[in-house]
Amino acid sequence: MNKNKKAAMGVAGIVIAAALVVYAAPAAAKDKGHEHGGEKKAAAAEHAHDHGDKAKGAADHAKDHGDKAKDTAASAAKSASGGATFDAGMRPILADYLAILKALSSDSTDGVAKAAAAISDRAAKLDTRSVEGDHAMHYAQITKDLQVGAESLAVAPTLESARESMKVLSRPMAMWATMSEPQDINIVYCSMAAGSWVQKRGEISNPYYGSSMLTCGEVIGGPDFAGKAPEQASKAADKGHGGDGHDHGGGGHDH
Repeated sequence: MNKNKKAAMGVAGIVIAAALVVYAAPAAAKDKGHEHGGEKKAAAAEHAHDHGDKAKGAADHAKDHGDKAKDTAASAAKSASGGATFDAGMRPILADYLAILKALSSDSTDGVAKAAAAISDRAAKLDTRSVEGDHAMHYAQITKDLQVGAESLAVAPTLESARESMKVLSRPMAMWATMSEPQDINIVYCSMAAGSWVQKRGEISNPYYGSSMLTCGEVIGGPDFAGKAPEQASKAADKGHGGDGHDHGGGGHDH
């Protein structure tokens, strides 16, 4: 073989080798691209799945909060509705109570026994089963205490004994007024008589002293109650309910 032929064969070999490299390079790149593409697709799918789980978790969390909020709102609505129903039953009781207050403040017992008997009957018909929330037990206790006070007042033989029974009847009335806040009704406390009562807004009308000290008392709850510590408003409601640990001294009043 001559030199020219060998040279030609060498050149041909180089050309073939180069062609193989050129041919193999796209294939390898294609395979590598497939490999990287598969990894990216897998990673993307996993990322999407992870986001899907998080989104589902967030949706479940929101639904859980929504359900709780719905339950809370439903409970509050039922409680408010129950309180409103109870308050509706208290309106005629309040009217009878205010009639008694007017008589005793005028040093009279006229109509007191009749009004007290009416309160006892009405209190027995009050339904507290629909009332829910923190004060549910208090509302239930009010009906019992109203009957006790009203029954005692209905048979009081003298003005003095009627006034003592009025103190007993006024405790659940003050508790109700503290919780339900009826319109234009104040809670008043007299430290000298050691008793509370509820009355319409306006000049104080003391049922325990009548004409001798008619305006003796201090507003401790209701629309005219202002400038006092909030806990003082519950004093009248707590007064007489032994064992509660509250201070019922009432403090000094200006009479």
